Amino acid sequence: MKNYFLYFVIILISCKTKTDIGKPSLVDDKVQKTGNNLDLETVQSPIIKVRLEKLYSREKISLLQVRDGVDSYWMLSPAKELQEGKSYLYKGRLLKLDYFDKELDRKFDTVYLVHNLVETQE
Repeated sequence: MKNYFLYFVIILISCKTKTDIGKPSLVDDKVQKTGNNLDLETVQSPIIKVRLEKLYSREKISLLQVRDGVDSYWMLSPAKELQEGKSYLYKGRLLKLDYFDKELDRKFDTVYLVHNLVETQE
């Protein structure tokens, strides 16, 4: 009987221990986390318009510095033809912290991963 009690205590303690493994998180101004569930607003992220300020193209991925009116930030997107000075739209992004670019030999504190950029007509 002592062994069952000991196993129960070990399982109880291990279930209460949480481990943060640094998964990418959905980023949205309206995200509110309630318990273990993300609100519906996370899935319905807004369409964001940005202006491309700097572009570092690679074979498979592009590193972009963009401005969304007020804020300027860095993004990673699959490689495609993009031009500095043009405006693009995107919807949904993932946050990547402490990204290191080997080619530029530079660390970025925050980079957003974006799946698809669509050029806008100004």
